Amino acid sequence: MRSGKLRVDGPSILSRCEDVARVKLRTLITAMNLIVGDEMSLLKDGYMLIEDGRIVEVDSGNPPPADRTMRFDSCTIIPGLINAHIHIGDSAFKDIGF
Repeated sequence: MRSGKLRVDGPSILSRCEDVARVKLRTLITAMNLIVGDEMSLLKDGYMLIEDGRIVEVDSGNPPPADRTMRFDSCTIIPGLINAHIHIGDSAFKDIGF
């Protein structure tokens, strides 16, 4: 097994979502699965509607109209998740002995 970074052809999902946050459009993101809420409920074939860089609706079924649509048909998305995971050895803390 080789180690290394995952290569992605074209823009990554993260960079595409960051672009959405900068643009004042109604953007619809669809995905195979969305995991939502404190209970981590699974929505199959769900969507997330973003207006002015904010998530305003997360649901499944018939999506609302939008200025543009981004499809992630084989992905699972967790709207609003903040990735607090860091590798301490790779951070600024390594200079102070961590």
